[in-house]
Amino acid sequence: MIRLAAVSDLHFTPDLAGTVRTRFEGVNDRADLLLMPGDLFNSGTPEDARLLCEELAEVRVPVVAVLGNHEYQAQQVEEVIAAYRAGGFRVLQRETITFDIRGEQVGIVGVKGGMGGFGEHLIFPSMEPEVVAWREAARLDAEAIERGLSELRTTYRVVLLHYSPARETVEGEELEEIAFYGNSVMGDAIDRLRPDIVIHGHSHHGRPSGKTPGGIPVRNVAAHVIGEPFIVVELGR
Repeated sequence: MIRLAAVSDLHFTPDLAGTVRTRFEGVNDRADLLLMPGDLFNSGTPEDARLLCEELAEVRVPVVAVLGNHEYQAQQVEEVIAAYRAGGFRVLQRETITFDIRGEQVGIVGVKGGMGGFGEHLIFPSMEPEVVAWREAARLDAEAIERGLSELRTTYRVVLLHYSPARETVEGEELEEIAFYGNSVMGDAIDRLRPDIVIHGHSHHGRPSGKTPGGIPVRNVAAHVIGEPFIVVELGR
């Protein structure tokens, strides 16, 4: 059995120093890995990214993260990634990472993902440059998910996203905004390769759990949704 702690959307600001530190008390005993799918702080500056990492200095289990939209806020994303990695975070950008834990292996595919809508309401395939850019980003995300999952030879396979691949976990957001919380292009790729679980954030008013159309479990771990410092998901046969 492998235990995954997870939480996203902390939206840390410097005036909250000390509160994040206490949030993760006990995580070292309760989990083998800590997954943090984005929007971990508000400003997007590397200075605040370093402050956030200081808050997690006592977390000894590996921290695996993907970026959220707020990590881009100050347009210093490369510096933010460098600060995260200097603080010990494994930041995945359409990449995979594997861990061997008590004789079992877990592989994680990490992709930020993006917007576009779900199913029959997916963004219309226009040739307008803005629409082409959205659809191309979704295609590249889906390819990265498929490639990563197909290459993993681990006991368990996990997809870590900021945006959702399934509508179910974002229901509760304003209807007009649903398309801005994820896209089903990623969900289609997930259903083809069938990982054990998908973990995402971003949706503050969505549901904590759902499934892709193909039945793959999806967990929304935005802090506003889970109602506790972090959740722990157990992977076991």
